[in-house]
Amino acid sequence: MHQQKEQKVLKQLLNYLNDDKQPIGVRLPSERKLTEQLSTSRSTLRSALKTLQAKGVLEVKAGSGCYLMSKNEIDNLLNNNQTDNKSQISDSLEAFYLFEPIAVTLATDRMDDATLKSLEQCIVDLSVAILVPDIEKVVENHKNFHKIIIKSTGNNFIIKCLERFELNYILVSNMMSQASIDQRNKIFALHVNLFQAIKDRNPENAKTASEAMIMSTSALLAQYEGIKLPKIISDKATLSN
Repeated sequence: MHQQKEQKVLKQLLNYLNDDKQPIGVRLPSERKLTEQLSTSRSTLRSALKTLQAKGVLEVKAGSGCYLMSKNEIDNLLNNNQTDNKSQISDSLEAFYLFEPIAVTLATDRMDDATLKSLEQCIVDLSVAILVPDIEKVVENHKNFHKIIIKSTGNNFIIKCLERFELNYILVSNMMSQASIDQRNKIFALHVNLFQAIKDRNPENAKTASEAMIMSTSALLAQYEGIKLPKIISDKATLSN
């Protein structure tokens, strides 16, 4: 249901932005006004906005708002059906599996102590969210955990590339709401393993932990959202069983 609501809001936003009256560079109305106009919740709106940001359609400026940056992807996003979306997500998971673990090794070497403490706090917040449970907070902390790590690479090109994989989070929320408590606890344990490897400054263990987390999340997306596992992930999962 959450996914359907977000897809509906996403389509409404795309139609709004595609209007000839909306020039490149225009600032979108405030979140409050948009939630009223689209009859949606703030959390659903924010997820849709982040999807458009990841696609390069919008730019979010802290303290200023959202701005229309490009219309190049709007037609493609409007025309994509659910099957196409699932195919794209499968491709995105494959790319994520290939690129993020390498970025994690770089972050392990470069992360400073202050950022490591922020990552540890994210683990604590994730634990509380799973215990409650608060699915929105689970997904938010899952997302923040990865963002903190990727930003620690200090490489703006890597950061921008991996930001484009945020489309996966459209389904992560719905997937987490269906997952059992044991499955959520496993995801949490994988976060802890990755954090410990980074804390120990062990790039190889961090890479392995990152791969394990992506494989586990992918398996849940396949189970609950019907996403076809990329061959590189399904083959690795078979070997590990």
